[in-house]
Amino acid sequence: MIILRPDIPKNDSQTTIIFYGINKLSCITLHDIQSFFPGIHHMEATDASSERYLYYPPPREESGNVLSFEAPEGQCVTEDTVQEFSGGGKRIKRAILKFAKCMQDAGTKFCKKYPDANPKTFKAYSELKTHLRERCGSTLDSYYQKEPPSGEAPPEGINYFDLPAYCPYPLLYAPRPLKRIMEPND
Repeated sequence: MIILRPDIPKNDSQTTIIFYGINKLSCITLHDIQSFFPGIHHMEATDASSERYLYYPPPREESGNVLSFEAPEGQCVTEDTVQEFSGGGKRIKRAILKFAKCMQDAGTKFCKKYPDANPKTFKAYSELKTHLRERCGSTLDSYYQKEPPSGEAPPEGINYFDLPAYCPYPLLYAPRPLKRIMEPND
């Protein structure tokens, strides 16, 4: 089954390899793992998963990786998982940031026409969606296809979760003056 989403490029892929029963062959300790991967992160156990240790190597151009080690109570490693995500690569991250930046800039410019709008202003909402689609395209894949494989790290400082959904955008809340409930000396 193929699912096309506007926020994922068409050639998105994920590969997972899991090695079970490592402790049956040899006792690789947490100390051994930490000596090979000094930047390892500890993840506490939850109701759904056991305690794990995660290592994130530097992302490559087309993919990012996560190495995950299960070592109950810091003893011998029992399981090792290697995951590769195309969504973790430098190229897709650069494309995501360009797509988000286009939408943020287009949304800010568009919403200046509706300074008194609120989330229930349906005319502005409908026109905003059309404007964003016309200005920035409807899918991330077009940005990914245009992004050259340069090896450059994606720029930082852009919040790609802050996307225009309605006007006013960006939301600027001015602090309200506080009302006095009681006057002094009451």
